[in-house]
Amino acid sequence: MPSSILLRAQFVYQNYDGFARCPVFAVSLARAMTSDINLSKADPQTQEFIWPVAKDTLPVCFDSIPNSGYPVISSLEVRPVPEGAYVGGLGGSEKFLRKVYQINCDSTNVSLL
Repeated sequence: MPSSILLRAQFVYQNYDGFARCPVFAVSLARAMTSDINLSKADPQTQEFIWPVAKDTLPVCFDSIPNSGYPVISSLEVRPVPEGAYVGGLGGSEKFLRKVYQINCDSTNVSLL
């Protein structure tokens, strides 16, 4: 079993139910609240976490917020992280890393002077 995993979740609403009411909900891993998902601000939305694991299971919970629609998820990827990677960033078994933003470094859009 790896010491850490990459957990990537994608949330897509796109008015699939015809109610035009983007859901807002919270996501928790094990007993830790990890993020709030507000699909009225960004739809679709992707969240990524590096999470230390000690068991073969990881409880993932989508916590509904009253009068804010029903939680939705489109994909959930779980991948092992190489042994020893991100050890300094995790700082212990009760900590996790969360991607805050991502920069696209695509070389096809770079203009050279």
